Amino acid sequence: MKATTAAFLDLLNQSGIKYEFKERDGKSDWVNVRYGGGNIQTLNIQLFFSEDCEDVAIRAFSICKVPSNKKADMLNILNALMDEYRWLRFYLDEDNEVTAAVDAVITVASAGPVGKELMLRTLNIVDDVYPRIMKALWS
Repeated sequence: MKATTAAFLDLLNQSGIKYEFKERDGKSDWVNVRYGGGNIQTLNIQLFFSEDCEDVAIRAFSICKVPSNKKADMLNILNALMDEYRWLRFYLDEDNEVTAAVDAVITVASAGPVGKELMLRTLNIVDDVYPRIMKALWS
C-alpha cells in the first residue's frame, strides 16, 4: 500500500467512513467510497493514489448515461456547471456517461485531509447539480 493511501485510509477509519480498497501492483491504489445524497441516490467516489505518492485523482463515474440525441444539451449544461463550480471538471466519457473529476498534488502528510476534503466536495457538488443534469437529460 502506498504511504499516501495509508494516510488517507487512516483518516477514513478515524472518521468512521466505510470504503473499499484495492492495492494494485504497478498501478495506483484504488479506494471507493459510496455515498447517498439528498438528490442522488448513490454516488461512488473513487480515489486513485499514484505510485509516486505525489498526487490523487478523484472521480465520480457514471453519474448518468446520455443518449446521442441529448449529447449537445448535456455538454452545454456541463460547461455551465464548470463555470459555477471551480473544484470539479464535468465531462462526457467515451461511453457517453457524465463524470466528475478533480486532481490534486499531495504529500503523505496532506493525503488524508486533502483527500477527504476533495472527496466531500465532490459529493456535495455532484449532489447539488444532479437535478440540473437530470433536467437536461429529460427535457
